[in-house]
Amino acid sequence: MRNTKSVLISSHRWLGLTFGLLGIWLAVTGAWLVLRPQLDPVMVSHTTLAQVCTTPLPLDRIAAAAQAAYPQVPAESVWVKSDPRAATMVRFKDMNQAYVDGCTGKVLGQHHRYSGLFGFVEYLHRFRFAPTTYVAEWIGGIGAIVMAFGLATIGLYAWWPRRRAAVRASVTLNPALTGRARARNQHSVVGAVAALVIFVVAGTGVVQAFKPVEHLLYVLSGTAPLKKPEVVDTPRGASAIETAWRGTVARMGAMPTSATIRLGGKGKPFEIYANAADAPHAEARTYAYADPATGAILRFVPYAATPMGERIYMWMLAFHMGMVGGPLGEALTLLAMLAIPFLGYTGLRSWWLRNRKDRSVPARDDSLSMRVVAVADRATGVRGIRLAATDGRPLPAFVAGGHIEVSTADGTRRAYSLVNGPTDRDAYEIGVRLVEEGRGGSLQMHRLAAGDHVTVARPRCHFALDAGASFSLLVAAGVGITPLLSMARHLAAEGKPFRLVYFGRDAAGMAYVEEVQKEFGARAVIHVGATRIAIPALVAEQLDDAPAGTHLYTCGPAGFMDMVLDEGRAAGLTEPALHREYFAADPATLGGPRAAFQLTLARSNRIVPVDEGTTILDALGAQGIAVPSSCEQGICGNCLTRVVSGEVDHRDSYLSTAEKARGDCMLICVSRAKGTNLVLDV
Repeated sequence: MRNTKSVLISSHRWLGLTFGLLGIWLAVTGAWLVLRPQLDPVMVSHTTLAQVCTTPLPLDRIAAAAQAAYPQVPAESVWVKSDPRAATMVRFKDMNQAYVDGCTGKVLGQHHRYSGLFGFVEYLHRFRFAPTTYVAEWIGGIGAIVMAFGLATIGLYAWWPRRRAAVRASVTLNPALTGRARARNQHSVVGAVAALVIFVVAGTGVVQAFKPVEHLLYVLSGTAPLKKPEVVDTPRGASAIETAWRGTVARMGAMPTSATIRLGGKGKPFEIYANAADAPHAEARTYAYADPATGAILRFVPYAATPMGERIYMWMLAFHMGMVGGPLGEALTLLAMLAIPFLGYTGLRSWWLRNRKDRSVPARDDSLSMRVVAVADRATGVRGIRLAATDGRPLPAFVAGGHIEVSTADGTRRAYSLVNGPTDRDAYEIGVRLVEEGRGGSLQMHRLAAGDHVTVARPRCHFALDAGASFSLLVAAGVGITPLLSMARHLAAEGKPFRLVYFGRDAAGMAYVEEVQKEFGARAVIHVGATRIAIPALVAEQLDDAPAGTHLYTCGPAGFMDMVLDEGRAAGLTEPALHREYFAADPATLGGPRAAFQLTLARSNRIVPVDEGTTILDALGAQGIAVPSSCEQGICGNCLTRVVSGEVDHRDSYLSTAEKARGDCMLICVSRAKGTNLVLDV
């Protein structure tokens, strides 16, 4: 069963892949709008800058001049600024707006709210192209929810180091990394730094999108929204706007930095909201309501007296637009918004690099004819066997952590890890532990003597070193030293940083321990007789000073590897940085119910029944259909077969999580069908 963290990480990944474009859309357009207060006046200065005079015209005359220039639609509001150079804006009910010189009454320009560069970006950001406002709000709201909770919150949880010593490495960019490791490091560090701001910006966007959430703020704060006073439905007075404006300024005691006078409608008062010079943020509104017939102030509510729900909502609105915290707050909001497309890029790149390998089942390599050139006991019960080509030629190159499959004269086929370094190409060496209760493979290998001939499949590897790792921590137990010894030899030859930690019950049973001590010196840490209780703490010590970009590799008994990988997760390492090699089947993957199903062979259209107690491999063998196999425990990959259709119940320890999720291949020695039918490319 997958643990909670792995489920959340998977959810984070797929939310990013499915809703990421929507989040990037909101972030990029939002970042541009953060710059609007500074850049918009510069870009349209011909319409927003007016003459400076000591006695500007009454607002009623300014509104009348704008209405005369655009008589098609009634004016909806008048926008005033304390800056004497700023033109007065009059907005109409169809979102067109006119800019009027307050000294002369001249209309300087006119355009639609959503025209121009910033207007069009706002149009895109608010999804105004949607068929209805309701749909637009839902699109934006869903995007905000995904960014705030699905990406920022889960991402921060997935990143959070469980050990204090791992915090520094978790927020450090490592320029030495390459490939997927570099993308993951960049994604993790930038995401962790920006997550809190992204959460607040996106979370405040949720409040803007959904009215019920706004109402919830009033409920939680125990306050009620402001109520507008009632007015008699009478024509607007000739000087009502100016009178209402002067009455508001008089009650505030000073000219506000900006104000909007909404002209109301049938039976509605003027609604004036203004920002005092000492307001805590740009949306900290003082309200005034005026009679549209006379301009008399009917109600005045300074910012400090507004309901708590109102103040919370307006703070969220201001934060969402980057208007809290002055220039620093604006810069943080801008950087957080720009971080989102970068996170989208690094997350997608990491995912692509993880899944770009060919999805087809690899063709099987030709076998090598080899002879045993040396046999030596490497520890109690562990024999080192060196194999050279019968024709004396240098052997094929191999990847550190790779293995070969040996076929003996009696037909036994087993896979064994290579211990060779990169320059040791004259012979392959494997370490074979004698398993008395096994199926005879190790016994046959221990009977080999110098001069015996065997057939060996060319080296393969599904436990390779990550080229982008900044540091490799290799943790072995027992005969699990064999692949990690090869890794250490390769890393040492390449001059890359690593540490090899080797656990054993007793010195006599620790294979290659002398080679480890001699070749790696201080880079090797050997623990003899460590108890099961002590092992996690000893592994944790090695992880405490691990730098960013560290990868952890382990091999040994299943329980031992589980402990090692748990410590890696606790130290802040993510799943792609955790690697394990099985020498025996993982009991957890082999368990579970076993139901009968029907197998269809795509090449012949034959139907083969597979009952509860039979494997696919055995069912095919009973029909005379031979499929290459070796371990029959789901660990070597030799019986890997392409799946044409059907859902697979993966029970192997060979395929990666991503490969299992694709469902296009399976190990037929242990895996089964989840449904009643499975079609294989056989």
